[in-house]
Amino acid sequence: MGIASGLAVLMLVLSSCGINLPSTNNSTSNGLSEEDLQTPSVNIQFNVTVPTPLSEGQGIILQILDEVTGLPYNLQQYILSPKSETQYSITLPFPAGSVLKYRYVRIGSASEIPEATMIGGEVRYRLFHVALESSVADSVQMWLDTPLSGELNTGQLSGQIVSAESGSPLSDILVSAAGLLTFTDANGHFSLEGLSTGTQNIVFYAIDGAYQTFQQGAVIAADQVTPINISLIKRQPVEITFHVTPPNDALGIPIYIAGNSVQLGNTFANLAGGMSIDPKRLPMLVQQENGAYVLTLSLYAGMDLRYKFTLGDGYWNAERSSISGSWLVHQLIIPDRNVTIDLTIDSWRSSEAGPITFEVSIPAESSTGDENFIQFNNGVWTNPIPLWPLGNGNYLYILFSPLDQSVPIGYRFCRNEGCDQTINAEDLDSIPTVQPAETAQTAEITITNWANWQTFAEPTEVIAARIPVKAPDYLTQIELSPEMAPSWRTYAPIGISTLAEIGANSVQFTPQWFLTDGHIALQPQLGHTPFNYELKDLISSAKSFGLSVSLFPQLGPTESLATYWSPLDHDAEWWQNWFNSYSTFILNYARVAADDGVAQLVLGGKAVLPAFSGATFLDGTPTNAPDSIDTQWEALIQQIRTIYPGRLIWATNAQVSADPLPSFINFFDSIYVTVDAPLSLDGQVNSEAIAYDFWNVMDQQVYPIYDQTGLPIILALGYPSTADTLLGCLVVDDACSNDGLFLPIEVAQSTVDLDLQVQIYNNILPIVADLDWVSGVSIRGYNPVVSMMDGSSSIAGKPARDVIWYWFAGFHSTE
Repeated sequence: MGIASGLAVLMLVLSSCGINLPSTNNSTSNGLSEEDLQTPSVNIQFNVTVPTPLSEGQGIILQILDEVTGLPYNLQQYILSPKSETQYSITLPFPAGSVLKYRYVRIGSASEIPEATMIGGEVRYRLFHVALESSVADSVQMWLDTPLSGELNTGQLSGQIVSAESGSPLSDILVSAAGLLTFTDANGHFSLEGLSTGTQNIVFYAIDGAYQTFQQGAVIAADQVTPINISLIKRQPVEITFHVTPPNDALGIPIYIAGNSVQLGNTFANLAGGMSIDPKRLPMLVQQENGAYVLTLSLYAGMDLRYKFTLGDGYWNAERSSISGSWLVHQLIIPDRNVTIDLTIDSWRSSEAGPITFEVSIPAESSTGDENFIQFNNGVWTNPIPLWPLGNGNYLYILFSPLDQSVPIGYRFCRNEGCDQTINAEDLDSIPTVQPAETAQTAEITITNWANWQTFAEPTEVIAARIPVKAPDYLTQIELSPEMAPSWRTYAPIGISTLAEIGANSVQFTPQWFLTDGHIALQPQLGHTPFNYELKDLISSAKSFGLSVSLFPQLGPTESLATYWSPLDHDAEWWQNWFNSYSTFILNYARVAADDGVAQLVLGGKAVLPAFSGATFLDGTPTNAPDSIDTQWEALIQQIRTIYPGRLIWATNAQVSADPLPSFINFFDSIYVTVDAPLSLDGQVNSEAIAYDFWNVMDQQVYPIYDQTGLPIILALGYPSTADTLLGCLVVDDACSNDGLFLPIEVAQSTVDLDLQVQIYNNILPIVADLDWVSGVSIRGYNPVVSMMDGSSSIAGKPARDVIWYWFAGFHSTE
């Protein structure tokens, strides 16, 4: 199929193959132009102090970043003038109302070194709100090539943001200070550690534009917490209609709008290749019968909207200048009234190269039913883009820009945006490339196999057994993976919708906050911790499928826990600061649970094992937590009870031995026992050995928990699909510091064995079924975004899923 015929087919079948191209009656527009809505420019002076004098030949540049195209691209760079050995300055004009995203870079004869933070990594960006003519004083903490040494002279910023109108807390407000970013939780709280001392510019920015941007200076003192509590003013909602005339090129292909707010696809996360835009979140324009396109968006008066039109994302296939071939990014300070804007797209094409058409065939026997993507490499892998379905296993994508005849483009295909683990298997060893040329060209590809995927000719061997029917409230739960990427918003609801089909009556979300080396506070992390609005949407989706919902907040990353909890001589102040941070973390999710009708909230787990009297560090060393910490736990539980009316559950772990229980265990309604005990230390892989060893775990470790407390027990199982899975917690390390869940990275070096996972569940679930003191079963680590035949705990798409269905459905059988 050539380019012309491919486009003709595309225009005919797109509307019937999952990409709808709606059209309306002919319409004309007497809208405004962009020039009609421009705001006057004001001058902003940037003053920056660098940590040490520069060497000869070095200088400082200011980078104004473009988050819509992608942070590494379409930079505006300005050389600063020296005012002293360590102070530099520049004055630049910007439209009033702009919110700038910028950072400083040290340049030399052959290098560009971005500024970095003292908690590690380069500065993503700083924020500055352009209101009146003004100046900003910044301090570079360090450069990316500067090694950390000596004591860090830093402080902390902490506070709460509420609505000026209602006084209610505001979640999902982006907070910027000294090159660090975070966002507010469900209670409006935020905290930033590792800030340079001195006066810092603090900016509070609504990711959807619904509240006015606010900024002020705050003095950061060494080893002190600077409090800052503010009220944000709600903006007036308005409707902006875009009336767009496309170029006479690629007619019939869907056109999207990408922008710097969540409504226009911005995730505010560092996606592949430095991108921020997820193409699956982009609004699609509606095609008119006269060939024009129209879209009306609900936005907010005064917000600084940066946007562009695209056939891909903000980088690939985005609109360009027909004269220079450069990227175009529109800026609009949203007016205080509804308006229609007339726009004309110059071009999709690179000026120096013809388009490249990818014609992709995926035979039925290779299809997984997932959405298929193409991912491009321009030196680094960038965020994947959906292929255009033509029907009957055929797909198309036409790449117009950016193309450079001297730079080959690498490409590969994957499922549901999971290009790190679900690529087409033929590209595992070598990545194909295509060389842009002056003339158009076509690449034809057939995908016959996917990495981490296989089809099964034979049904799963499920061992038939007598299944005792349980009471309606017996929990048959699927616990989802804690690795909640931005792609969850698109694909997790689809995965969750299938859980009721396997007899699940509950789904458990496990959102994470993160540890940072050298710092105590727990922090949400952009791109890894879901925004509050995203989590609320996921909870609502689960409930719409008839599932009850549980929340089990997690601390991550798991590989940092052992270091974080190393048996150091933490003093009373350290423990108090930790508990304050943990309280903020858990009260956030208590608020979410209360507001969204969550049935169960789970506390505890391996990640907080050292944080109560009589407990141990992860290596078994007795904790040095102060005795008073149990009293603080009791007070925290009582505070949670005033917020959250549902069931409160404590999580503990059974491995080689059971983890100790806290003195306050009877403050909870039930206990969630995660089990990853070894099932065959002598290496025997047979059903009798598996059943015998699991029975011993239940009898010697788990039943004593029930006997001691009298609380209902929920068993949580997450055995991985690896050849060494019978080792249980020993799969990860000899200290058995695992948390009962096996993530893909933790078992990446293990050999995948799907059948052994089936054998384990076939042999341990009959034992679980006969334990009348067990009130439910939870299967851990389920990946709702994409099914993979990897070695992780997830049963999504794996044969073990059939075993879980057999038992879960049997527990609630009505026959």
